[in-house]
Amino acid sequence: MLKSLIVASAESKGIQAQSDSMTDPRIMEMAARGYEDMAAEVDGPLPVFNDIYQKVLKFYEGLPWSNA
Repeated sequence: MLKSLIVASAESKGIQAQSDSMTDPRIMEMAARGYEDMAAEVDGPLPVFNDIYQKVLKFYEGLPWSNA
């Protein structure tokens, strides 16, 4: 279910979600911009983007992509 939501969200942005999509520099750049925008909505400083992105990447790559 979560993977389906991720795929649909990616498609709405013109991205074909695949197991390695999050390693694409364009995707990383888009995520970094969105992360910076989120700072205005959060009390206190955000964690370092690269640290968080690596955790998200590990989660994303662990989704059941072979069952696409």
